[in-house]
Amino acid sequence: MVSAHSRWGDAYGQFEISGTVKTGDDERERGTRRAAPLRIDGSRGYWDAINELWLAGELTDEELEDHFVDDVIVSDIGEGTDGWESPGALYAVEVR
Repeated sequence: MVSAHSRWGDAYGQFEISGTVKTGDDERERGTRRAAPLRIDGSRGYWDAINELWLAGELTDEELEDHFVDDVIVSDIGEGTDGWESPGALYAVEVR
């Protein structure tokens, strides 16, 4: 858990996303014996908007998801990848 005195980007580095994951035209079950999880290097991300919302007490789940995709994932895997989505019923994000 991140305290109100920490910064989101300072607390995290590597993220692993498991479940049904789609990046561009590639849709598959990730985090299994057959396919590694989608790994995101959070240290490349732009965390300022998330930090500002967090410190102001205004960070909602929707805002976090939007900024995480736009500012962290795209910073690591690139703009042309169309980010990622989970067309399945369930996915998990682990912090490493």
